[in-house]
Amino acid sequence: MSNSDIPLDSGQTNAAQLFTNSAGLAVFADRPFMTLLSYPETFAVVGKPLYQVLGIEQVLAQQLFDQLRKAASLDERLLEVRNANGLPLRLVCSGVASVDAAGKFLGADFRLRPASVFAEEADATIVRVSIDQDPEIDNMFLQLYFTTRVKALYVMLGRLIGPQVNDRLDRLINDTAKKNNWNVKILGGLFTADVATTPVQVYKTLLKDTQTYAENLIGQRMVARGLAGVQSQLHPGVLSLASRYGLYEPEKDQ
Repeated sequence: MSNSDIPLDSGQTNAAQLFTNSAGLAVFADRPFMTLLSYPETFAVVGKPLYQVLGIEQVLAQQLFDQLRKAASLDERLLEVRNANGLPLRLVCSGVASVDAAGKFLGADFRLRPASVFAEEADATIVRVSIDQDPEIDNMFLQLYFTTRVKALYVMLGRLIGPQVNDRLDRLINDTAKKNNWNVKILGGLFTADVATTPVQVYKTLLKDTQTYAENLIGQRMVARGLAGVQSQLHPGVLSLASRYGLYEPEKDQ
């Protein structure tokens, strides 16, 4: 498979992500998580304890968190939760611990998906799309690259500075968009934009502004290390595309 053929498999695209700090408070929840738990996007997940966000007993949440922190990972397990409407939901939960360069525990990265997806994953079909065939596909993956980097900055700053930093990043991005008459917005780190009509310059400007803001708070080395870890999880085709459009400069992200 060439770098231009990017696999889209149901196991990855359907996984919801929840990130906490070292105290077990949520610092970021992605859009699939909000949808999975039936939260409106205006609901403030950041700063809330794990048991409250997941809709499980406090004792169980503490057990999950302690196990992940001690073992550095959490194997897939079935979890009975209640969504935002109080309805029961069976999920598959797994996770890994996030640590700094000295091995200090920074927080937990949880991945969740419906139990039905877990049961049917063996039969999932992998779809591959070419980023060289359709400009709209290019735009889709450029937005993926942008949101992945921005999410990483939200998580890093939320853990190292505090959950309140999310509001500052939201204001930074939204104020820049308003000043430039860009039809994009962000709320709690969840970015909304029209994939087909958003110019690449929007992503370039907002990435530069948010990265500079983060570097001023926690330092260039810390930001570079965090972004490198996240980008290592992206398909090479996405990185190649981002580099072609000037969003990704490997020599500056080492």
